[in-house]
Amino acid sequence: MLPKQKEINNTVELSTNQGYPIDKVNQIIPVDGIMYGETFEKLTYLYISDGKIISTNEGLKRLINKLPIHKFIRVSYTHFINIDYVHKLLLENTLEVILYNGKIIKVSAGLKKTIEAILKK
Repeated sequence: MLPKQKEINNTVELSTNQGYPIDKVNQIIPVDGIMYGETFEKLTYLYISDGKIISTNEGLKRLINKLPIHKFIRVSYTHFINIDYVHKLLLENTLEVILYNGKIIKVSAGLKKTIEAILKK
């Protein structure tokens, strides 16, 4: 049996951090709006297409397991992307993914060939 995903209605429910002091709030987030995510200082930040940034204490690995596997891929130890927001690949010394909003995300060397194959389809 697959992990519980709310893929039917394209949302994911997360315990997010809001306000000061930080309050834990369960929030339902539309999956299609998540452009990418990154982990920094024990928090995971989701960057949403409408400009919002949502933080959660959920680890990257656990969070990715809640998202549809055909849309989201991990590109490094600290980043994952929604392939629908990939504008192009930049291959010089390293592989980088450029998103439609201009964000450049480096791809880990060990994932380079896998990411290239997935994104060139």
